[in-house]
Amino acid sequence: MTALKEHIIRHIEENGPMSLADYMGMCLYTEDEGYYMHGMPFGKDGDFITAPELTPLFGEMLGLWVAATWQQMGAPESFCLVEFGPGRGTLYTDMLRAIGKALPQCLNALEGHLVDISPNLRQHQQTTLQGALPTIKWHSSIADVPFNKPTIVIGNELLDAFPVEQYEQVDGKYYQRLVTTENDTLKLTRADEPTEVESLAEVTEQSPAMENFLAELRDHLERAPQAAALLIDYGSEKAIAGETLQALRKHNYEGIFDTPGQADLTWHIPFKRVCDILGDTHSVVTDMALFLTEIGYNIRAEQALRAARTPEEKEHIEATTHRLIDPNQMGAHFKVLGWCSDNLKQLQGFQHCYADSE
Repeated sequence: MTALKEHIIRHIEENGPMSLADYMGMCLYTEDEGYYMHGMPFGKDGDFITAPELTPLFGEMLGLWVAATWQQMGAPESFCLVEFGPGRGTLYTDMLRAIGKALPQCLNALEGHLVDISPNLRQHQQTTLQGALPTIKWHSSIADVPFNKPTIVIGNELLDAFPVEQYEQVDGKYYQRLVTTENDTLKLTRADEPTEVESLAEVTEQSPAMENFLAELRDHLERAPQAAALLIDYGSEKAIAGETLQALRKHNYEGIFDTPGQADLTWHIPFKRVCDILGDTHSVVTDMALFLTEIGYNIRAEQALRAARTPEEKEHIEATTHRLIDPNQMGAHFKVLGWCSDNLKQLQGFQHCYADSE
């Protein structure tokens, strides 16, 4: 039994059942014992591999997208590049490298901002990004980020880390799922009274924490002189029916109560709801495969293949490209949301979305 599991059990015994979102929040963000507050979850030696950890080509292409968006903004003398939940800084590093090679004047105009609540991960980011820019500022909250100049926001696998609630339908009414104890173990139970929920599914999920963040992000983006954002996560463009909350440890799935604080807890993002909050007139969503193809990922991968020096290097490029682009892998399971202010009109990578809406 993990120390955090013992702590949660004592908390429930003293205070009664807790919401699933409160449980998830404690598992991920409890000081010293929460999943993101200690250790290194990313990479082969961690619990999961994100796209930037698969290949630097992913971050490089996002960097080129940032540079192109900066040009769309009219190449302002100064702009902010903000990443929320930057992991160990791999994506930000790859973006900066690509921007510097392709458009040095864009890098010179760039003001770096990273937002992360984990002191542990901040240390890794500071090591990874040492010397990458003259100045990079770290923040623990979106409220600390300046949006007083043109701003580009990146969030890769950010939204799935917000705690989620589940509601279960019983006799036509929805009851909130709660976490309780039994014989020193954790299990789900239901609230005594029903809750008003708009859904037809047997189990539905909602994340007030994510929705509050998105509303705050929208307000900040709308106040910026110009703004664009990319949010990348696994989920669906449509409303998601059913439960998707899962625990991942050492690249394998396990029960959500097995090892609190030692496993990642994530869920699938309902991008329709994300668009509702950010504003449908500003937001477009597409499969990651389509987005990457439109910004030239396949062309860049072919260049990398021609430059590869060993069979192993070629095999790695082919394998990671397949994993990112193939619809049966990350290509369709991951979505990319683009947001832009009225004075930008359209973003690269979403041309087919704009064409379909005309």
